[in-house]
Amino acid sequence: MLAHINKQLIGDERHDNPMTLQELKERMRMFINTGYNALSRRREVIGYALADMTRKPLHLRQFFIDRGYRRKGLGTRAFHLLLKKLEADTRI
Repeated sequence: MLAHINKQLIGDERHDNPMTLQELKERMRMFINTGYNALSRRREVIGYALADMTRKPLHLRQFFIDRGYRRKGLGTRAFHLLLKKLEADTRI
């Protein structure tokens, strides 16, 4: 599932990443097995955050909301929930 929405992210960014869906699946597995966590809250996944929780400060590699759910405030709400979950320091 993460590989499919990661492919959408690559397309949305117009990135020149040539990876196939299978290669993206393998890369996601590698991320998950090396300290990254994929975070989502709903049964129907409309987005995800890929964060390395082992780094200090933590490293947010990807944050994505599905095209059909954008412009509804969900990304902003999800990002604030992510900050809270990660206990991130939000001071500038």
